[in-house]
Amino acid sequence: MSDDLDISAGGAVAVDTDTLRHAARGFDVLRADLDDVDRYLMLAADDLMLGPATSQRLGAEIEALRMRTTERRETAAEVARALRDAAAVYETVELWAERRAAELAGDDLRAGLIQRRLTALHGDHPDAGIGAAMLLMRHTLTWPSDLVAQAQTTGALLSPFGAAGLFVGGLAAGVHGTGAGRVPASARLTGAPASVAVRRTAASSLPAPRSFADIAARMPAGAAQVRIEKYTFTGAPAQYVVYVAGTRSSQLGGTQPFDNRSNLQLYSRQRSASYDATIAAMGDAGIRPGDVVHTAAHSQAAMVTSHLALEGTYDVRTVMTFGSPVHADVGDDVLAVTVRHTDDPVAALSGGGHAQAVGAPGSVVVERSADPDAGIDDLTMPAHHMSAYAETAALIDQSGDPRVDGVHDLVDALAEADGVEVFEYTAHRRSDRSAGGGGQ
Repeated sequence: MSDDLDISAGGAVAVDTDTLRHAARGFDVLRADLDDVDRYLMLAADDLMLGPATSQRLGAEIEALRMRTTERRETAAEVARALRDAAAVYETVELWAERRAAELAGDDLRAGLIQRRLTALHGDHPDAGIGAAMLLMRHTLTWPSDLVAQAQTTGALLSPFGAAGLFVGGLAAGVHGTGAGRVPASARLTGAPASVAVRRTAASSLPAPRSFADIAARMPAGAAQVRIEKYTFTGAPAQYVVYVAGTRSSQLGGTQPFDNRSNLQLYSRQRSASYDATIAAMGDAGIRPGDVVHTAAHSQAAMVTSHLALEGTYDVRTVMTFGSPVHADVGDDVLAVTVRHTDDPVAALSGGGHAQAVGAPGSVVVERSADPDAGIDDLTMPAHHMSAYAETAALIDQSGDPRVDGVHDLVDALAEADGVEVFEYTAHRRSDRSAGGGGQ
């Protein structure tokens, strides 16, 4: 197990272009100051060289100092240019993503404006397009690197586990190329609702979570697939935290809604029984359209909760995902906390996710290698287990990194609630020929 966390805003661009340009301006100021120093030293050296021998020796020393100052001035100018060129590369990636989103939304006017900005940017920085393309290629090819690295350990390439690592690495690159693992903000589920039934079961009552690890620990692990916590506040609307478990069956149909049939449907952006089971459980718990909802989900369920945010029926403010096979652009008003293991084959299906950061300010992507050694246990995908993600959640808490303050702000806000109600649900898929759905 590795304790090293990689915390970023996500995507190929984890750099603030404004910060780069601000730094470039700082080096411009330094260069100007060094210009002034250079002039003063040059005048002083010239005057001293006209004097006696002692003055001439001092003048020679000042001239040598001036030469070093000139070198520093040229270095400052080079750094400023490099920072601006880097900002242009990163901005190109961002603008490409924005243009693609505008095209998908049918907003030709915005797409045209973005293209004009790109043309102007590349006029000032002709190599920015090539640099951006290389950055995206590196993002695509290195995202599943831990899976491939496991395959390349001594002798691993001769084993089925090593071959599997290479296969998944290639699959992840292919997924990135098709964009299947990147869900745009405009995406909506297609297809008719599934016929499902949910049943409320006994639930353990706990106070509000006090950490991200607490949230991970509340993921349903027994018979229940959905856990809902209702938080009530004096003088303010109730808020709900919806926890949804991952895949429970490898079958392609049957009574278990959280199966591979639902996996395939959700990955292809079709409505699934697991999605409708979650909706039914939320309705039974009293969640109505427009209510404030925060979600935490593992694996398949991360696709469910991502689409809850995208559909817009509820006021989804937080989407926390563990080992999601997709990376959804949930919009700039939703805090997105994405936790994925770089050696998790399921998370690799996201293809590294969007090239640009997604979610509200404060959104983060946290990555770690959970099970770096290749071996027979890889057949059980240990890096994908929720228990491994719970360990990562604890490491995130321990990191003290201010970039994950968003989730800690959430638990602090929930702790102010006057009351907490807890509901847990089991769900089953009815016969495909049945009609209806909802709570039981």
